[in-house]
Amino acid sequence: MSMTAELTLSLRCVAPSDKPFALGVRSFVSQLIGTLPSPLYTGLLIDSACILWGTTKCDERGACLLYDLPDYRFKFMGLLITFRSITILLYVVALLSLLRNPDPGKTAGLTQTGKDKDAIGNFDEKSPQVVQMVTSI
Repeated sequence: MSMTAELTLSLRCVAPSDKPFALGVRSFVSQLIGTLPSPLYTGLLIDSACILWGTTKCDERGACLLYDLPDYRFKFMGLLITFRSITILLYVVALLSLLRNPDPGKTAGLTQTGKDKDAIGNFDEKSPQVVQMVTSI
């Protein structure tokens, strides 16, 4: 999903006074989930495709000497497809929850008055933001 559509979707769900905090939390969670565990599960996936392990001077397991390349290919692509599918599913759930709301002024518990009305706006299925978000998936 493109960054602009993702950011627009994130900011439409919060009150104007909470937007800086929402951006900070979104950035923190994105970095926490995206950068910290990824080397761990990617390394475990690569190690699981090893056929022949080398040994160190202390007779401990060393580096992999031979990989099962077809197995590695299927596991790695499966991991990527799994995470992409989870992402798309969560975006569809968020989009459906925005589209199902009959009164756009009550999104995220807000009333449509003052600044909240400008921040929330009317959510139309054919609005440029929705079209861009759907086409970027």
